[in-house]
Amino acid sequence: MQLPRLLFSRGGVKRNMTVEVPRSATNLASCHAQLAVVAGPDVGYEQQWSIPEVRIGTASDCDVVLTDPTVSATHCVIRSDPYGASIHDLGSTNGTHVGGYRVTSAYLKPGSLIRLGNTEIYLSVSSRGGNLDDDDGFGLVLGRSPAMKHLFEQVRRLASSTTTVLIEGETGTGKDLIAETIHAASSRSAGPLVVFDCAGVTPSLLNAELFGYVRGAFTGADVQRTGALESGHGGTVFFDEIGELPAELQPALLRALERREITRIGCHRARKIDVRIIAATNRSLHSEVESGRFRADLFYRLNVMTLEVPPLRERIEDIELLAGHFLRQISGDHSAAMPANIIDLFRGYHWPGNVRELRSVIERWVVFGRPKRLNTLLPDQAPQQRETSAPECASFRQAKAQAVETWEQDYLTSLLRRHHGNISRAARSVRMNRNHLAALLKRHGLT
Repeated sequence: MQLPRLLFSRGGVKRNMTVEVPRSATNLASCHAQLAVVAGPDVGYEQQWSIPEVRIGTASDCDVVLTDPTVSATHCVIRSDPYGASIHDLGSTNGTHVGGYRVTSAYLKPGSLIRLGNTEIYLSVSSRGGNLDDDDGFGLVLGRSPAMKHLFEQVRRLASSTTTVLIEGETGTGKDLIAETIHAASSRSAGPLVVFDCAGVTPSLLNAELFGYVRGAFTGADVQRTGALESGHGGTVFFDEIGELPAELQPALLRALERREITRIGCHRARKIDVRIIAATNRSLHSEVESGRFRADLFYRLNVMTLEVPPLRERIEDIELLAGHFLRQISGDHSAAMPANIIDLFRGYHWPGNVRELRSVIERWVVFGRPKRLNTLLPDQAPQQRETSAPECASFRQAKAQAVETWEQDYLTSLLRRHHGNISRAARSVRMNRNHLAALLKRHGLT
């Protein structure tokens, strides 16, 4: 799928760069879709299909035959390819419009609104070549686990709005893909997706890269440059690792978001911007606020809607799906599958690097010729064995109480670490009353 996307990262701005967004499948054999005419002479017409391409027009030999006189005989065709479903205008008189823009060719997002002459068509397309009720994920993200299904439902709702979104999750969980999916499924998908890497830009250049500058604004400013916020006009700006944004730049970003305007360095005229903001962090911004490293007012401005991407160890059900996808993607063999014994090994691993680490392990397995010795795939993860033998003088009841106490402390420590110290979120994840969890944490000296 092709999306206009500007990358702001170390070394400066890469302008008007179009990148190939990875799909969750690489061999889409047919287009699985449901069409519904929502405006025009044929309103109420519905059709489903599952074939490689579908022609739409008024000619009797089209797959979808319309009666609208403003639609050409063979108006357009919808085709599938390795990156998704795309629509192509076939030289029509009145043009093919997607998302309000006239297009000759365009990739379709889920829930696309297409206009052909006076006819408007709502199109639901499966991006992975499965059924319309495909249960393997949403957009660019794969997952079948209950945690991911809950996340996908939130993403669907947010995609239909322009609400600011804060995405939290550990490193390697796919926060950037969630942001891209929200943008691609939104009404702003025809606009740019601008990625601003808060951790990857040289601190001295952050202000210039974010707001832009005019020629001669400072030494070395030989040309005028548009900043990230202005470049995202009409689309989405994604702040990756927002928790890394230096404190001195936070007030300026807050003003820009509140007023929806920016001022280039060296210029005195403010420019209005129309952008949607999505931010991501692997830190707990709430904890960063409490420690004084992140402004509270900026946090509340970003924390309108929060998505929490679960770590891989909390979505074990997805490991086989993800591993198989990465294997087919890396090897180029679309029928390849991971051996059951390796999947079992993966399910017992704690995955500190999450999905990113899983992909690296699969790549290592392919490069090494798919070795049968499993210890070549994962680092030594043998846990340190805790001394479980009870003192000889202890009764059975005392030994059991000691073992339970030790287990409870380990469990609570791990739970609190997974949720970055957020007690409310930790309590919800394990269906525990928050006050009860707070009391347990206090008793074990963990708060």
